[in-house]
Amino acid sequence: MVHAPGTVQNVPQGLMIATAVTMGLGVLGSFLGFIPCLGLLNWGVVPFNLIVVVLAIVGLAAGPTKLDGTRAHLPLYVVALCLGLVCAAVSTLRCAAGGFVL
Repeated sequence: MVHAPGTVQNVPQGLMIATAVTMGLGVLGSFLGFIPCLGLLNWGVVPFNLIVVVLAIVGLAAGPTKLDGTRAHLPLYVVALCLGLVCAAVSTLRCAAGGFVL
């Protein structure tokens, strides 16, 4: 079977799906943590966003490759890395603004 150049053939999608889902939940949790009386969410969102960062780094370093040797889903992993770091930092600052009080 002939495939077009740059297409993904038989590439495992599990890491991509896990990264996309955790990134979406992490960003949603960060936004919900800004609602008054829901700041307690930030305590759980910070470690969750750090998991997103770890998944993105794994995807960038050892993720699946296309037929031409380039990384598959590269934009997703870069966006997940950036959003995970930003959301973790913002949620940490939100915890600090509350005096780190539960």
